[in-house]
Amino acid sequence: DLAGITLTANATYVLSATPSLNLKSVPDLIALAKAKPGQINFSSAGSGSGTHFAGEMFKQSANIDVVHIPFKGIPESLTDVISGRVQFTMAPIASSVSLIKEGRLRALGVSSKKRSSLYPDLPTIAEQGITGFEWDSWGGLLAPAKTPRAVINKLNREVVKILAQPDIIEKFRALGAEPNPTTPEEMDAYVARQLKTAIQLAKKAGIEPQ
Repeated sequence: DLAGITLTANATYVLSATPSLNLKSVPDLIALAKAKPGQINFSSAGSGSGTHFAGEMFKQSANIDVVHIPFKGIPESLTDVISGRVQFTMAPIASSVSLIKEGRLRALGVSSKKRSSLYPDLPTIAEQGITGFEWDSWGGLLAPAKTPRAVINKLNREVVKILAQPDIIEKFRALGAEPNPTTPEEMDAYVARQLKTAIQLAKKAGIEPQ
């Protein structure tokens, strides 16, 4: 068993479509998917990956019938969206932003609760009608469950100080992430919520352990 020390950062995903579809927004993609049930595909970096779960959350939240196409990694999953063989994907913003700026991917929305500092003009998926939509990748520090609470609290205080330093904040943001320090208790609660969400998504989508 493990005990949380603190979250360190969260990074958003970008919902991106192949440019050939000329989609402008999340509602455009949803309308297309509902007009062509079972004919629109989304790619991921592999079954059970974060990109797969992000895509399944969008599929379930938008109530659309789209087909999951797994690849061996993020670069491969993006390549097939760029070419038009796959219609859309959900990938980390750090992996997508240069392709978006080059016009090789069409960004439709970010998966986080708030807009990304790396792409502030791009609205969230929640802003575009999928109320409450939120899916991030996250990082944090954990310790063995039997670690004395005084040690965990001291580690928490020191790491929180580091995460507040301007140069550290900028380094995270350059990677498309936002520092998100928490108390140990807040991290434990956050991880529990994330696990619950992932389990619910996996059951509904039929995702099995690999």
